Amino acid sequence: MTETNATAFKARRIELGLTQQDLADRCLDLGVPVSDSQISKIERNQSTPLPGLRRALKVILGDDPVVLQRRAAKVVL
Repeated sequence: MTETNATAFKARRIELGLTQQDLADRCLDLGVPVSDSQISKIERNQSTPLPGLRRALKVILGDDPVVLQRRAAKVVL
């Protein structure tokens, strides 16, 4: 069984002690408006962030969310 893409993204957010709203607020601080519901969709693998949002998330999370997702997909539990 492999860890899902959503798990890696969400795990990193939680590791940093951020709520979905906190993450959305930090994105807005960087000039990239996003809702907490959009963050939720990304975490549930129902949406892929566009380049501008990916850059903002990379700054906040310390890594590109898509890279986090790909790494997680390779992890076998």
